[in-house]
Amino acid sequence: MLRKTVILLVALAAAGCGYRAGYTVRRDIDKLSVPIFKNDTFYRGLELTLTSEVLSAVEKRTPYSITDSSEADAILVGRIASYKTTVLHEDTANTAIETGLALVVEVSLEEARSGKVLYRGEIREGDSFAAAAGETEEGVRELLFRRTAMRILEAALDEDW
Repeated sequence: MLRKTVILLVALAAAGCGYRAGYTVRRDIDKLSVPIFKNDTFYRGLELTLTSEVLSAVEKRTPYSITDSSEADAILVGRIASYKTTVLHEDTANTAIETGLALVVEVSLEEARSGKVLYRGEIREGDSFAAAAGETEEGVRELLFRRTAMRILEAALDEDW
């Protein structure tokens, strides 16, 4: 009996302290539109890959229905502002040992009918790969984009407390 009382008190205290695990999606949205992100880089196709990752994350991790903008409650708009590869380490023959990837995405969440901006921000992510270890830019970029998609959801769709 004492153990049940302690567990109940801990649960009640945790519920009232503002702690939460993960993020809580906005409740004012049922239908979301995610147009293909714009791409300001010279790397073609990045916008399609990132948009696909964002759509996949929305479908897997939110209760929202994906729809076109004419039926949506909100529109998640994105723009890849920058994607850069940089050699981080070289060997004595100037061959890249480790290469870094850096991605900058500008995101906004807008009410579909009024155009009111509900969120606007910039997401920065990075990673690196070593070709000698069998890693490829494409493989690491896929992971980078998946992680960026999750950060976009957390930033743009998180319910304000």
